[in-house]
Amino acid sequence: MLSKPVLWRRLFRPISFCLLTFALFSLPSPAQDAPATPQDAPAATEAPASTEAPAGTVQGTVKDVDGNPIEGARVLFRSKLEGTSTVVRSGKNGAYVSEGLAPGDYLVQVNARNLQISETHITVKVGAAAVADFKLEGINPGPVRLESRRPGELVDSMPINGRATVSLARTDPGVQVVDGSILDSGKSGYQALSLNSQYGRTVHYDFDEVEAMDETRGGAIANLPAEAVNELIVTRTLPEVFQSLNAAGSVRLTTRSGGDDWHGNLFGNFRDRKIGLAGFPSGDPKYSRQHYGFGAGGALIKDKAFLYFGGERTKDDGVLPFYQGFPANFLSTRQAPFRENMLTARLDYNWSENAKWFARYSYNNANGLGPTDSLAKLRNQINVPSAVFGLDWNRGRFAHSGRFGYQKLVNSLNPALGGDSLVIPEAPFHLQIGSFEAGPNSQGPRQTIQRDLFGRYDGSTPFHDRHTFRFGGAIHRIEQGDFYSPGIVGPSVTSSNGIDVITAINNDPTLSGGAENPLNYPVGTITIYNGLGNFSEHSAFNRSTGGHTDNRIELYAADTFKLYPNLNIFVGVNYARDTNRTNSDLGVIPCSSINTDIVPNSDKICTGGTPLLDQFGDVKGLGNRVSQPNWNFAPQAGVAWDPGRNGRTVIRAGGGLFYDNFLLQNAYQDRISRLSQGQYFRSLNLCPASTVLFPDGSAVNSVATDGVSIGSLCGQPIGGTVQGADGPVLVADAIQHLQQQYLDAQSSVTGGNNIYSLANSLANFGGTLAPNFRTPRVLHMSAGIQHQLGERSMFSLDYVREIGTQYPLGIDTNHVGDARHLDSAAALAAINATVTQAGCTPAGSAGSESQAAVQCYINAVPGASIVNFARNGLDSGNAFCGPFPCSVLGLPEPAFGGIHATAIDPADPTKLQYLGSNVMYFPSGRTKYVGVHATFRTSGDRLARGIRHWDLAVAYTYSKYQSNVAAADGSGGDFSILSRAEDYIRPHVGHFGSSGLDRRNMFTFAPTFDLPHGPRLSIIAQMASPLELSARLPQLDGGGVAGEIFRTDATGDGTVGDLLPGTSVGGLGGYSGSDLGNAIAIYNKNYAGRLTSASAALVSQNGTIAPLFTSDQLSKLGALYPFVCAGPAQPGCPALPHNPAQTTWLKTVDLRFSWPFRIGERVRVEPNVAAFNIANFANFGGAGRQLNGVLDGSPGSSLNGASSPGTCGNSSALCTSRLDRIMPGSGTYALGAPRQIEFGVKITF
Repeated sequence: MLSKPVLWRRLFRPISFCLLTFALFSLPSPAQDAPATPQDAPAATEAPASTEAPAGTVQGTVKDVDGNPIEGARVLFRSKLEGTSTVVRSGKNGAYVSEGLAPGDYLVQVNARNLQISETHITVKVGAAAVADFKLEGINPGPVRLESRRPGELVDSMPINGRATVSLARTDPGVQVVDGSILDSGKSGYQALSLNSQYGRTVHYDFDEVEAMDETRGGAIANLPAEAVNELIVTRTLPEVFQSLNAAGSVRLTTRSGGDDWHGNLFGNFRDRKIGLAGFPSGDPKYSRQHYGFGAGGALIKDKAFLYFGGERTKDDGVLPFYQGFPANFLSTRQAPFRENMLTARLDYNWSENAKWFARYSYNNANGLGPTDSLAKLRNQINVPSAVFGLDWNRGRFAHSGRFGYQKLVNSLNPALGGDSLVIPEAPFHLQIGSFEAGPNSQGPRQTIQRDLFGRYDGSTPFHDRHTFRFGGAIHRIEQGDFYSPGIVGPSVTSSNGIDVITAINNDPTLSGGAENPLNYPVGTITIYNGLGNFSEHSAFNRSTGGHTDNRIELYAADTFKLYPNLNIFVGVNYARDTNRTNSDLGVIPCSSINTDIVPNSDKICTGGTPLLDQFGDVKGLGNRVSQPNWNFAPQAGVAWDPGRNGRTVIRAGGGLFYDNFLLQNAYQDRISRLSQGQYFRSLNLCPASTVLFPDGSAVNSVATDGVSIGSLCGQPIGGTVQGADGPVLVADAIQHLQQQYLDAQSSVTGGNNIYSLANSLANFGGTLAPNFRTPRVLHMSAGIQHQLGERSMFSLDYVREIGTQYPLGIDTNHVGDARHLDSAAALAAINATVTQAGCTPAGSAGSESQAAVQCYINAVPGASIVNFARNGLDSGNAFCGPFPCSVLGLPEPAFGGIHATAIDPADPTKLQYLGSNVMYFPSGRTKYVGVHATFRTSGDRLARGIRHWDLAVAYTYSKYQSNVAAADGSGGDFSILSRAEDYIRPHVGHFGSSGLDRRNMFTFAPTFDLPHGPRLSIIAQMASPLELSARLPQLDGGGVAGEIFRTDATGDGTVGDLLPGTSVGGLGGYSGSDLGNAIAIYNKNYAGRLTSASAALVSQNGTIAPLFTSDQLSKLGALYPFVCAGPAQPGCPALPHNPAQTTWLKTVDLRFSWPFRIGERVRVEPNVAAFNIANFANFGGAGRQLNGVLDGSPGSSLNGASSPGTCGNSSALCTSRLDRIMPGSGTYALGAPRQIEFGVKITF
């Protein structure tokens, strides 16, 4: 133990240091050292003005809001011309008088303890006393949420492409502006905000405090004209308590009202390829754009009634550049017609001093072609009328507010077959050959109608002077109808443009035109549609089925407690309840409801009232009714502290729970799978499955009109032929005949059983919701400091952490295809069915007999492949029989049928019958966002010669967004739509990484300069690190080939096309040639050419049953991890391009220059020119435009097949120049697109 002297010496230094520091900070400032003044006399100045020069003074009083004088307030006078300052203090009666000041313009600023700083501008004249009285409000540390507010008129002074008001938020940290088309083709022409690296699909939108969200696809329900927007409010973290379902942040727009004086403006913006340097890489596309509008408002009755109305029209014509995938594989042009009309009118009425109301009507109409990177065009049409009535009134100590809204969205998507849509006459259906798309687009026809009736009450009242209670609620009735019927325009066929496919085509002399002919590509998968477009049994909008209705109830209460004048404590809670979002109105499906005419041996599967879904994986409770979330309480709390008691510094911290919006379309598949009666939308995927169930209950495995089997079409060239009953049949024709056969079968069934329901066929199309469904939610946490530097600068630094849980994550509960569940008897039957086709003797048992039979087949069949065995059932049940149990289709049982097996023959316990898969979505998805947000804003005068005034906003974000899902193409996962786990066996272990729109660094620099004689220059410069990307194993021929579990199922769970072993979700976002090459090299060394888990099961002892194959046999059959193309070159697999594509940062500099001048007293004319990406930076890999993470070597579009822009890699004959350059998006709003210059003029009167 230390002695007392030693202990004292150790404590003396830190104690002395603390006392000295406290003393130094306690010393008064020079102004505080000024001697006290008499009550009615001004205080001494810090810098007395010269008494010899001609001078004037400034005098006045300083009081609080209640009229009480404030003694000792610091009053600063700053000369705008000289930059010098003088300080005095107010007396006991609150009066102050400056000493003599030189004539000129001055900033007068008042600062007092526990009161907000106030300032005004005043002109001092010789021999005169200018008067400036101040009323200071008490300091308010403010809210804890991270929020920005932007006046709507900023779109007229900042370089905002397309005048989209939401784009004003791009200067905030953590905010990305994205093209709405990345959410859905129906959102083309919209801009969306991604907050904190999420996709932005479920960001909460309010227009005049009325919810304005697309409840089907996500995003905002409509656009408002910028002329009519008064303010934009964006909340990144800890949104307002009165909003519900705002886990992804919130965006609020308020509309403009008219003033006392009538005023108006007209504007017109024009851009054309012939005027200005557009910088398009495709040469000279003939493109023009006109954007014009108006705004006007004023008093109908002075001080009583005010009217404002504004409108805008956008008109695009001509063509824009876009990159086509291989086999086109070059920069081309696309038609770019786009029309949008926006109109808003608002009437405000002051009923009395304590009551006012307003009514607002808006209309939004848009019409355009998309997608922007496809030859399969869609025409997107949007019509949204809306109306809002608002009432605000005070009574006693209570403030009340009411909002009532109506809006109706009609969004139609239809294939556009004219113009530059490419429809191949020999195959006039939808084609998706890797990144190359042509034919009628399979995303339409689709019509989505949403009608909203909304009412909200909001009240607040102070209590005991320290508390402010806020309370209220809302009722939101949502009626929706969604009709989607792509079968009307034909089937859909996919293929691959991977390097292995291209090489095989070019080496086949029978294929005319080689790899440049789309008809030479093999059929990968075929999708046929039944021609129906409804997803429910309820009527809606003049259709007998397809409707959905939701009644949302919201309640909230909050208290802001001013514990001290400089310390605010906030607590609140929000409650939200949605009906009919989870199909909880549908009951349990009992085993007694199984259709015995369709499902054989149903009595042996289960009987009576036992829940049917419990059998899929033998998990009790899976078949229970899906829960209805009734207890979604979202508490939040925070504290804001002003340690300086002057409003200059705020330290804030807070946290809260926020629920997300579970979109209506997420429950479509669940509902129509549970409904046993009625006819609904259905699509069937063929290849590798070659037998399907038709609506009349028949199992179909051939095209009736041609006499060809469905299986014979798989893998054949799209333009090739197969042998039919009466001779050769074109593959493309047979596919169309199969589609028509399906339509005819559906049209003959007008009611009765829903053959595709769980009860009727045990079919599972991968969309059932788990009975323990929970609404997704995010825990927001933030802590930070905001400090005013000097008189005009503000700096803030915040740490943000958001943890998302309960997101729906799809997992196959029956684990079909799982390598742990090998049925050796079924596998042996598949082996025998295969070997006998080559004349080999079938095996009587596993082990030496089965291995001998396999060896006989290998010797007898040149090019023997594991595919041959898989086509006879040596495969996952998903690949062999699709969404149906094999017994329903009359097929043999698969080798990997999953967990549940029914013994159907007491005499032969090895004879089993399997149920099939059940991909059910459990509330186990997780996300994590961690970020640091920094902002700095300042302004000043005379920065340099020729600059009268300047403003500067700087924002920086360092963040990381992670989740346990990635998209199939390797891009970031989006939990706002249903996503499947990367690994059904270990869904939460080892698969967590960068996802969403994760950009590690984002930097924004936005200065504005006011120049002499009126010109203004505004700049927004942005840099952002690249989006993350995941690498995936390439499937044979791009998918659709049997036996894929023996090649690309790295996890052994039955799913294929897995993440590249050795990498993680988002593991290749910062890819470079060396990084990618190293990752591939590690994989090729440790995995390629070795057995997958499914392959290993075939060469291992299965209980007491001997191995079915030898490792050498599986190697010869190709049941191994594939080699991924990399250097050095391999047979059929060229080396990576010698100058591979590198990851690039997003860079853009946008500017706007205007020079206003006046004509008379009321007319102001402002010509302007804006340039977007003026340096013409070539940006790559934007949201929705990344390289494909599937490592199939597809030229220009895959990670391992793309070279630097403008170069053709290793061979000019197969150009690999990267195709992911950011091009003008829908409405030409894509951030970082090639340079565009816009000329405009605005007339204000």
